[in-house]
Amino acid sequence: LYHRPDGYWHLSHSEGACVVALEVEINPKHNEDYEKIAVFYRLQRGIRIILWAVPHLWMAKHIHGLLEKNTSQSFKPDHNFILIEDFQKHGWQAVIKVGQFTGKSIEQILGKTPTKSIEKGCKSFCTDFLLDARKSPKISSSSKFYEVHDFT
Repeated sequence: LYHRPDGYWHLSHSEGACVVALEVEINPKHNEDYEKIAVFYRLQRGIRIILWAVPHLWMAKHIHGLLEKNTSQSFKPDHNFILIEDFQKHGWQAVIKVGQFTGKSIEQILGKTPTKSIEKGCKSFCTDFLLDARKSPKISSSSKFYEVHDFT
């Protein structure tokens, strides 16, 4: 079974490493697609947390219900949902709306906010860049002010 999340974070904590997957859902898929995604994450024991960014709370509740229905009791990855608008406004302070970590911010579950401040004329570079789903980000508005060496 093959599925490719929109992104990953590899985090190091005092209790060991953790992989977090990112799923950005702009439009809902067919229910069967979420059943397949649930199976994918059930088989990927190294991924414990999946952070979903969705445009609407109803969508978060619907997807979460489908994922929970198709997840085994022996291994249950944590599917958590934020609203895209909240992330655009608050970045890593956006609060989880649905999931095990409901009420906590992204920063609280993933760790500290990136330490390098990026301000070169783009109001919210980090959130715009992270949400840019185009296949050619090199021509996106979020990358035209920045070079690769700005992040090293």
